[in-house]
Order: sequence, then C-alpha cells, then structure tokens
Amino acid sequence: MGIAMTSTSFAATTIIGVRQDTHIHNTSVSTSGSVGSAGGQLTELWMSTANNYIEQPWMQFDLGGVDLSQIESVTLLMTLTSNTNLSNAKVALTGTLGTWDAGSLTAENAPSLTSIADSTLASLGGTTPQTLITWSGDALANFVKGSSNGLVTLAVTRRFGNTALRTSFASSENTGTDGPRLQIVTTTPIPEPSATALFGIGGLALMFRRRR
Repeated sequence: MGIAMTSTSFAATTIIGVRQDTHIHNTSVSTSGSVGSAGGQLTELWMSTANNYIEQPWMQFDLGGVDLSQIESVTLLMTLTSNTNLSNAKVALTGTLGTWDAGSLTAENAPSLTSIADSTLASLGGTTPQTLITWSGDALANFVKGSSNGLVTLAVTRRFGNTALRTSFASSENTGTDGPRLQIVTTTPIPEPSATALFGIGGLALMFRRRR
C-alpha cells in the first residue's frame, strides 16, 4: 500500500561575501586615487557621474555552494560610507553573468550589463554614512537564478545629472566595516506522511493487535 506524502519547507539563510570588487573610473580601474585608498587597495567603491564619465562599483559573488533552484530571495547588502549628494539620488542596480578580473577591468573590456531595478538611496535604507543599503526583490532573485556557473556580478550606477559629487560604499578591503555581500534565503522541501496516511497506519496496527 502506498503512503500519501505531504511536504513542508526548511528555510536557510546564507551570507556570501564578495569574491572580487572594484570600480570603473572613466576608462580605467582607479585604485591609487580612490577615496580612502590604503596600500593601493580600494576601501570604498565610488558611484558618481562627473564630466560625462561614470564611476561604477562592480561586485562579483561566487554562489557555487548554493542550490540556485531553491532560492527564495536574494538581498544585496552594501554599507554607505559617504554621500555628498541629495537624498533622492536615483540609482540603478545592474548585473552581468560574464567573466572579468578586477586587476584589468576597464570601461572598454567590461561585459555588458543588464538592468535589474531602479530605485533611490532613501528607499534603499537611507543616505547617512555607515548605514546599510539593501537591494532585494523578485527581479534580483531571478537574475541570480540565471547563473550557469554560480558567478554573479552586480554593479550600481547613479542615474543623476552632470555632477562631481560622489556616493561611496565600503569595499571588501575596508577594515572598518563590512564590504558588499549577498544574503541568500533557500527553501528545501521536506517530505512527510500526510495526516490521513498516519491515521491509516494507526488503524492497521490496531487491527493487527486485535488479531493476535
């Protein structure tokens, strides 16, 4: 006799640190001139538009240990380290599943980016330095699920006018606060006998005892 099964779900949360990060500054990767640079390493990821060029943070994450088919939600966590523009600064989250290297990434050789979501700094968590900015939503989760090798790159672009003012986020080299990271929530179905099946098993056991 077959036993009817139902299932419940077990949710697990995983925090994944950034695999590599940098920012594109005009046509090159800027390190020695970066905000808060220390030992030639980026301690902040710039985001600005100035003189018709863009400074754009790039962050790559390795989700090789995560079952992407079981992803329930994805949240990008970034710590704001400085913000010298208005609180309603519009920002766009973009991404690519292409490969790149932080040591040689330039505006010319960077993989093309796909738009994921537009928002404002205020709606993402605030505009005061050292506050946590969070991106989430179905569009981000679906983008991450589309990776074939577990590598996912996210980039943030400020959709603002021609201004030299900057917004900065902590990078992986920052020793004072956390760098970019992904919070992944996965759900795993756990099969278990249905209440009807358990009732039937109990009835059979009772009949067996009576026959003895």
